[in-house]
Amino acid sequence: MKKLTIGRLAQLAGVGVATVDRVLNERGGVAPETARKVLLAAREHGFNRVLPEAYQHPWRIEVILSANGSFFFQKA
Repeated sequence: MKKLTIGRLAQLAGVGVATVDRVLNERGGVAPETARKVLLAAREHGFNRVLPEAYQHPWRIEVILSANGSFFFQKA
């Protein structure tokens, strides 16, 4: 049996090579359903790599705003 490549995995999942790359490297920008299709195809065909468990949003940013009266924080 030949080694399963990213190109072949993309064909099996019905997506592009860039989409497979984004899913496998957890870069985001892929719909959750599409990511599930790629991961399912990879698991079913024995893709030789550690696969992500589930789709997660790539970033979460929290911002804390200060109510400081110093010159630096005042509006012009």
